[in-house]
Amino acid sequence: MAARRAYLGLGSNMGDRAAQLQFALDGLAARAGRVVAISPVYETEPVGGPPQPDYLNAVVAVETALSPGSCWGWPRRSGPCRR
Repeated sequence: MAARRAYLGLGSNMGDRAAQLQFALDGLAARAGRVVAISPVYETEPVGGPPQPDYLNAVVAVETALSPGSCWGWPRRSGPCRR
């Protein structure tokens, strides 16, 4: 499969939020392909649900040959994320 550009939204509101985003970026670079762009990081309030900490969010663009299904949920499976 030829490489295509994919855009992925990243977010964390648990523990060291910035470290969680960096972990996800490092994992994407190692597993999904070449990271070609990273947005600024924004702090946002949660919407709905129970009271919870604010999020740090960013968007990353990667060049990848992986299918969308191959990337979906990778950080949850591979990182210190909790549910």
